[in-house]
Amino acid sequence: MKEIWGNEHEYKDEYDDMEEWEAEADFFDKRDWKGLVEYRRQKAENHSDAPDYQWSLGEAYVRNKEYEKAISFLGDLHKKYPDDLNIQHSLLDALFAIGKDETVVNWILSLIF
Repeated sequence: MKEIWGNEHEYKDEYDDMEEWEAEADFFDKRDWKGLVEYRRQKAENHSDAPDYQWSLGEAYVRNKEYEKAISFLGDLHKKYPDDLNIQHSLLDALFAIGKDETVVNWILSLIF
């Protein structure tokens, strides 16, 4: 697959003038999950204290089939935000994708009991 952007500055320039939802829609329309990961990584770095931006990066890892990375990232994020349903669902998506289920992680047990 050909790289769309030569460097980080070219990447930023292409999406700077777009609304955030427009940039996201562009990645989804093109099914450019690698680009989505990079876009959301930059957003997560710029908003390191915002759980929604952090979750969206983890969700991008899932879409890009980086399941182990998603599980590690979202698992750590879940420890900080145990009640966040987006984090829980994306973590489960990654687990299911590799043939695992919620029984492999201890945190889900705390939701049951």
